[in-house]
Amino acid sequence: RHAEAFVKAGSDHLTFHIEAVDEPESVLKHVRSLGVSVGIALNPTTPVSAIEPILDQVDMVVVMSVWPGFGGQKFIHDVLEKVVELSRRLAPHQRLQIDGGVDTTTIGAAAAAGTRPLTRRNRHTRSPGRPRTAASCTNTPTDKCDLDGSVQSRVNRFF
Repeated sequence: RHAEAFVKAGSDHLTFHIEAVDEPESVLKHVRSLGVSVGIALNPTTPVSAIEPILDQVDMVVVMSVWPGFGGQKFIHDVLEKVVELSRRLAPHQRLQIDGGVDTTTIGAAAAAGTRPLTRRNRHTRSPGRPRTAASCTNTPTDKCDLDGSVQSRVNRFF
């Protein structure tokens, strides 16, 4: 319902939560019709099977490693199994991202499971050790770690 406004504001990618829509196929088609790439997000306990019908049609999958909407939560390590499964199933052009609780103690495990890019927000932007955190981020095996204030994570998602 907000996709057009985000695209008009300049977004070139939109991600929606599978749990927030009744007909993910129609949302995906609508977003694609706007000329932007499409991602799908899964809450921590949502199984990969929930996105099976559209998995090959999305440009990115976001695995939530915290519950959406509540900043400062601890990383839920159980989601890493889902990340490993998805990293094996996605095509080379599809991105796999993890969102929530990513910090210097969790970034290595997230990257090793196969996620790229990583999303960071409150923990890194509000951390007094931000320069050290950013340096740790760039030393992981990821090839796209967002260090610019996480504009992507604030702009690319609609609910």
